[in-house]
Amino acid sequence: MPAPHTVPSRGTKDVATFTIKVNGEALPKTVEVSTFTTFKSIGRIPFSRIEILDGDPAAQNFPQSENALFTPGNEVEILAGYRNQEDSIFKGVIVGQKIRLRKRGRGLLTVLCRHALYVATLTEKSSTYLDGTDSDAISTALGSYGISLTAESTNVTHERL
Repeated sequence: MPAPHTVPSRGTKDVATFTIKVNGEALPKTVEVSTFTTFKSIGRIPFSRIEILDGDPAAQNFPQSENALFTPGNEVEILAGYRNQEDSIFKGVIVGQKIRLRKRGRGLLTVLCRHALYVATLTEKSSTYLDGTDSDAISTALGSYGISLTAESTNVTHERL
């Protein structure tokens, strides 16, 4: 019988870690996160999907979907990294949830999250800014949704914008 052989790996062995916070608190260990996906691209509002194992379809019992943590409007932050050195990769609010029943086993709760700016797309608004710069107008518009902008100030003053 041949001797056991271990294939050496290159580089350091890292463990990927993540933390999901709702309203500033990390999810309890009783919440079983199956997967999460975060989407960010230029010209699009970021969003995330969090899938959580939930309940027993046969008993019609879905404790996570009934949990107040996943109520629409709650703030969500997803942090990810290696060896507990995590950085924030998404901040937003819960906008909905849905339950899928798998053929075998437990249900799957999908929590849908959007960046806070998503609220700005729900209604049409227009504003006029007098004697101000582009950066002033953008900061004021985003500020009405609780979003701060860090950008260089522009020098050109517009009579009407």
